[in-house]
Amino acid sequence: MANSQNQQNNRQEKQEKPISQAKNVVLIGFIGGLFWSTLGQLSHYFNFTEIGPTVVFSAWSGATWSDGFIGIILGIFVCGLAGIVASYLYYWFLRKQDHLLVSIIYGVVLWAIVHFGFARFFPAMPEFADLDFNTVVTTVCLYILFGVFVGVSVSFDEIERQRQREVEQQEAGKAQS
Repeated sequence: MANSQNQQNNRQEKQEKPISQAKNVVLIGFIGGLFWSTLGQLSHYFNFTEIGPTVVFSAWSGATWSDGFIGIILGIFVCGLAGIVASYLYYWFLRKQDHLLVSIIYGVVLWAIVHFGFARFFPAMPEFADLDFNTVVTTVCLYILFGVFVGVSVSFDEIERQRQREVEQQEAGKAQS
C-alpha cells in the first residue's frame, strides 16, 4: 500500500514540473503589460489621461484605424510585448531586490524613459511640458503599479526558486549522509 502511494506521489511530482523562470518572466511582463495598458485605455476613455495605448501607432500610421477598436486592441497587445522587455530588464538587473521601493522607483524610471526618451518617436504623444496634470499623475501611477507588479512578481519568483534550491541541496546532503 505504501509503495503504491509513493508511486502516485512520484507521478504527481513529475506532472507538476514548475514553469521555467524565463517563461515566467515572459508571462509576468505580458500579462502586466496587457492589464495595465487596458487600465490606461480606460483612463484615456474616461479622460483621466490624454494618452492611450494607441499612441504606439502614431509614428507608423496616419490611418484612422489606429483610433478605432482594432487600434486599441493592437495597442494593448504591443504594450504587452513591451511589458515583456520591461520584465526582462527587471529580471536581469533587479530580481534579487525584494524591496517595494525598488519596484516603485523602477516604475517611475520606466515612465521617464517613455515620456522623455521615446516621446520623439511617437508624434501623437505630447511633449512633457504640454501634458496636463491629470495625465502626468495618472500615467505615473499606472507605471508605478506596473513596476510594482513586475518587481514583486519577479522578485518573489526568484526568492521561491532560491528557497527551492536550498531545500533540494539540504535533501541531497541528507541523502548522502
